[in-house]
Amino acid sequence: MISQAMRQFVAEHTGKIAGGLIGLAIGFCVLVFGFWQSLFLFFCVIAGVITGCLLDRGERLRRVLNRFWPDRN
Repeated sequence: MISQAMRQFVAEHTGKIAGGLIGLAIGFCVLVFGFWQSLFLFFCVIAGVITGCLLDRGERLRRVLNRFWPDRN
């Protein structure tokens, strides 16, 4: 009975739960590493996620890298 209620709660509030966990992780990183190091860490994570999404779409690594750093020819 409790597990069904918990599943329903999670299904209805997935975004709020994810946002709360992300906020908790950000707060923890700022406390442990400091603001600027945490900001750098999050930029690296975002860059990795974007690159992973592009690769999941089937794009080649060379094409992804050329999108960010085009050839100078």
